[in-house]
Amino acid sequence: MVQIFHFFTFILAGLFVLAFVLMTCSAKGRRSFQLALRSLWLHKMRSFLSVLGIIIGTAAVISLMAFGEGTMQEALNDIRRLGATNIIIRGVKPPEGSSTAQQRRRSLWSDLRRP
Repeated sequence: MVQIFHFFTFILAGLFVLAFVLMTCSAKGRRSFQLALRSLWLHKMRSFLSVLGIIIGTAAVISLMAFGEGTMQEALNDIRRLGATNIIIRGVKPPEGSSTAQQRRRSLWSDLRRP
């Protein structure tokens, strides 16, 4: 999966370079590129803050994805250590009129023991 991602990244980078070369071949493209560079140079703080926002946002997404993946792997390892390979989770509606936690636990335990 990672190899496919790297392959498509190289293709996308090649297409970007090709589009950039085609853009700078025309006078209008060169003028647009010069105008973009001049705008970046004149508005240094805005450019810096934009780049900083992109870096922080990307780092936040990557760290949250890594945290979620690590948590999922840890949970799966805990389940494997318990020896269970198939787990079925069912929702159990508490019986009407039961107000104590002990009655709810008994009901849940009896539903789990049922074949």
